[in-house]
Amino acid sequence: MELVRLDPVLAWVLRACLAALFATAAAHKIRDPRAFLRTFSEYEILPRVFTAPGAIALVAAELSIAVGLLVDPGGYQAGLAAAWLLLLYSLAIAVNLLRGRRKIDCGCLGPANHQPLSAWLILRNGVLVVGAAATSLPISDRDLHFIDGISLLGGFLTLVLLFNAINILAAERWLWPEPESVP
Repeated sequence: MELVRLDPVLAWVLRACLAALFATAAAHKIRDPRAFLRTFSEYEILPRVFTAPGAIALVAAELSIAVGLLVDPGGYQAGLAAAWLLLLYSLAIAVNLLRGRRKIDCGCLGPANHQPLSAWLILRNGVLVVGAAATSLPISDRDLHFIDGISLLGGFLTLVLLFNAINILAAERWLWPEPESVP
């Protein structure tokens, strides 16, 4: 039975988008390490003694995944690492939602923007996990042409803009007034 083979343009669009996501996430954390450490510790997932080393390891993982998605010829390992890290993020969010801790910042938009935890973030990460896992599929060996470069750029820009627009709308959701309950 033959595995599904991704078109190389689709594979590169997914890899480029995920690499941009992880590189941006790491850049936010590096730009303001104190704010990141505060956000990371608010999750209360690790014992305090492991919070700083865990934060450093998280940034290193995000940077490694971003580079791996662009450098690894098959993208297999980096894609799976991205999927696992996104699942880990979702688990940390789910644990805190179950604890009733919805007001803490997810840390998704960097230190300048507060986005409280919500089930939406788990759903969003689920979609990202599917995309990350898809990057580990074999790539078809069709030849690439000039028009594929345009498709790659267009696909990348479209997905990045769509992701950011949806993420910002979801983040601003907490500003919307709650509907009044009708008796």
